[in-house]
Amino acid sequence: MVTSATYTIDTPILSIRPNIDLTYNDGYAIGNAGNPDSTDGAWTNSQVLWNASLGIEPTAVRGLSFFVGCKNCADRTYNVSFLSATSIYLNPPRTWNAHVRYQF
Repeated sequence: MVTSATYTIDTPILSIRPNIDLTYNDGYAIGNAGNPDSTDGAWTNSQVLWNASLGIEPTAVRGLSFFVGCKNCADRTYNVSFLSATSIYLNPPRTWNAHVRYQF
């Protein structure tokens, strides 16, 4: 299940757009990295991941926007695959990003 919410706040000098996503699953069979069809009975636990971002667009410069955000904001760790009983692959940790965009 994926749920997302975005809201736009317009002021005389800029637009602000906060966004939050929630991804939930109740667990699933994970496959061996060398053979994804073979789960060997391995399952993940239920998973909850939060992502968030904030966008700002100044009204004085049309086409300019700034964004900052995080993925896996709560820094949750989940098994996503395995190679052997001692080699488990995890989801990416909390990551941050920021970018500036100018659209001509």
